[in-house]
Amino acid sequence: MSKDWWILIISLVSMVMAQVVKFCINSIKYKKLSFKTLKSTGDFPSSHIAFISAMCMSILVLNNFIPNELFFATLILLILFIFDASGVRYQAKKHAIELNKINQELKRINPDYTFSELKEEIGHKWFEILGGLVLGIIIAILIGLLVIL
Repeated sequence: MSKDWWILIISLVSMVMAQVVKFCINSIKYKKLSFKTLKSTGDFPSSHIAFISAMCMSILVLNNFIPNELFFATLILLILFIFDASGVRYQAKKHAIELNKINQELKRINPDYTFSELKEEIGHKWFEILGGLVLGIIIAILIGLLVIL
């Protein structure tokens, strides 16, 4: 199998593993199986960051740890993903929480008032981003080394 396919496979495995870790953590935390976590965004670890960090690291590993243009391009994408997860989407999460509170108060005042609750599980704290980053790097190194050996 070509190395290009391995980059995709490693990235997808990392993303799935991040979701499984989220599922396990939330199932323990809430003392019930948390299947909605398998398809949710937010929480620890970030599956988006796990995906792109695994992609970046697998390119490096499969190229015998010699950086190339593709590695640097994905490194730039990784930095953009981190900025987006910690900045833009995290701020959107905070706004959604406050807007939902306002809407609930308006509903309490006027029972006829209707609203669609905004999704609050978006964006990440730095700890959640770091978890996805570390998970993606570890999986990329482990699977990548198995492929090139």
